[in-house]
Amino acid sequence: MELYNDAVKKKFIEQFKKEEQPQLISIFRRGAELEEFLKKDIYDFNSKEILEFLTLLNRATLSSIMSCWSHITKYIDWAIYQKITKGTTNLSRDLTIDDVKNCVDEGKKLYITADEFLEIMNTLVNPRDRAMMIMLYEGIQGFKCSEILNLKKKDVEKAMENDNILTVHDDKHGSRDIKVSGQCLKICLEAANEPIYQKKNGYSEANNKEVILADNDYVIRNRRTNSVKDEERTSFFVITNTMRYIFSPELFDYPYVNPTRINRSGVLYEGYKIYKDKGCLETEDYIGIINKRSERYNDIHKKVYKIKEYLNEDEIKKYYAKELGIKDSIRMR
Repeated sequence: MELYNDAVKKKFIEQFKKEEQPQLISIFRRGAELEEFLKKDIYDFNSKEILEFLTLLNRATLSSIMSCWSHITKYIDWAIYQKITKGTTNLSRDLTIDDVKNCVDEGKKLYITADEFLEIMNTLVNPRDRAMMIMLYEGIQGFKCSEILNLKKKDVEKAMENDNILTVHDDKHGSRDIKVSGQCLKICLEAANEPIYQKKNGYSEANNKEVILADNDYVIRNRRTNSVKDEERTSFFVITNTMRYIFSPELFDYPYVNPTRINRSGVLYEGYKIYKDKGCLETEDYIGIINKRSERYNDIHKKVYKIKEYLNEDEIKKYYAKELGIKDSIRMR
């Protein structure tokens, strides 16, 4: 798997002894999700983003997270020396030990279970928000959520007549077909026909509690502006801002959940169903899940290796402890 800004990071890693390199690769690989999401290398992160990066590493002990912090700090120092950063200050050095302590994983909730997903879906009042959620959960995302943003009403209607096989279009990787649930298509069609959007899930205290949506062919649409922009697809930030609100303390209070983790939550549920049935996950099971969700890959074994980072026995037992009858499980927040 390539790292974010792969060539630069590998140049940095090459300076270390061979026995140290796997740990560095692991740190950068796990953090690549956040770098990809923010579209910048960690050497350009602010202090809050560095702490989020450390949290994403999912380390269970203080010594482990301190080691990761040290490596990240050295990397940023090196990048500044190489004059490849936007700034000249290593913000990692401004952090305190107490800051970093809070990044130790004591049950930080990164994913949602199937029951939690259903609760969210039943709570959301806007079809547009439900459509975003269910598409992500069933494996539709793409580069900067472009598979969602590019989806049109006619694509949904075509899938309804073609055994629920939906053709989605990714800005970076092109088109692919994915089989989705009838519920997913039904909700997407409702979103495409939705004329009014209720702010703050119907709880807005503003004078204008609703907005009129643009009248175009896209499933996910922004507010009407009465300009040529109404014919264009909406922005990636409409999705990220919606997700931030849904998972904010104001609604569900899952601060570490983001679009990619909703997608992975769907993968985790698929793995849980297999694990509950047979008590283990084998390579063929991973391949089956990858193919069921029509995941893109060049090398299936590398794809399996990547998915195992979050779909494994430990994660299944953590999130589905109740369903598996496991007592004294970690309480997540």
